[in-house]
Amino acid sequence: YGFFYACCRVDFSGERQRIVERCHPIIGISFSAVIGVIYLLYSAIQIVYLFFGNAGSLPEGITYSQYAREGFWQLVAVAALNIIIVMLCMYLFEENKYLKILLTIICGCTFVMMASAAYRMYLYVSIYHLTILRLLVFWFLLILALIMGGVIVSIYKKGFQLVRYIILTSVCGYLIFTMARPDYQIAKYNMEHIQDMRAEDLSYMIYGLSL
Repeated sequence: YGFFYACCRVDFSGERQRIVERCHPIIGISFSAVIGVIYLLYSAIQIVYLFFGNAGSLPEGITYSQYAREGFWQLVAVAALNIIIVMLCMYLFEENKYLKILLTIICGCTFVMMASAAYRMYLYVSIYHLTILRLLVFWFLLILALIMGGVIVSIYKKGFQLVRYIILTSVCGYLIFTMARPDYQIAKYNMEHIQDMRAEDLSYMIYGLSL
């Protein structure tokens, strides 16, 4: 980031200015519409299952651990892809309100995916209690939601420093997380659910957490 930022700060006024021609927005609208439709179908299925289906139950033949991890890593891959898609569309194609709407829909569906991943992790924690890694997953989902909010702002606001915003949000979020005494919060939650605790849970609190 520092290298590319330094390159962008170099004064090239003595060089011939390059004119970057942007593509017609219909190209971006075409593939964004296809992606948007797929995301809307996926989001509809998630909403129906989470809020109107067998809420709290798992698909047959899958454990809580598999369910949570699968949802989390799928979300990370899709969210990264969505950020790349939005940034490329804003750079490569001419400004168009319909393209902006489609990109906003893609970002909105990402929030549904985050809710799905958070719900999966909630089910996991309700069975196996909290650990530092599981708490970090919730923290990451919160930071990712803030980042996606910045991506939406960048769609409608020209000159928005998205990379700076992402770095600032991540660094500040991590500082707040570390100063919020995460080990204490983990122990407090686990003690409040001590009736469901196993020997390995007590061992983790005694030997796995900080003094």
